Amino acid sequence: MLPGDIEKQTERKLIQLYSEKLASTVLIAPHHGSNTSSTTDFINAINPTVVLFPAAYLNRYHFLSKKVQKRYKNKNIVSYSTGKAGALSIHFQSGEKLKKKSWRQQSKKIWTSVPTD
Repeated sequence: MLPGDIEKQTERKLIQLYSEKLASTVLIAPHHGSNTSSTTDFINAINPTVVLFPAAYLNRYHFLSKKVQKRYKNKNIVSYSTGKAGALSIHFQSGEKLKKKSWRQQSKKIWTSVPTD
């Protein structure tokens, strides 16, 4: 599911209109994981096993929100952030577990090491 920069109001509308069709294995966190999105109802409707947070490391908006992270964690949803991992790719194979690759793991150079919090 690639929801882009939607916020709570749009999440509610999607649930109203398409609740039965929203399920997805992988979710790109709406609005970079900000407090304006990723409502519990939306997370429940999507029911992902993996969430990807497209948010830069130490960004000026302070994405991703701790509250939002906790919502996904409480549902045992595996999460990855581009701020820590760099570019992410997910490979889907029928009948197999999802395979994640991160740019920083693939291109290990001293200047691309994983940032620490």
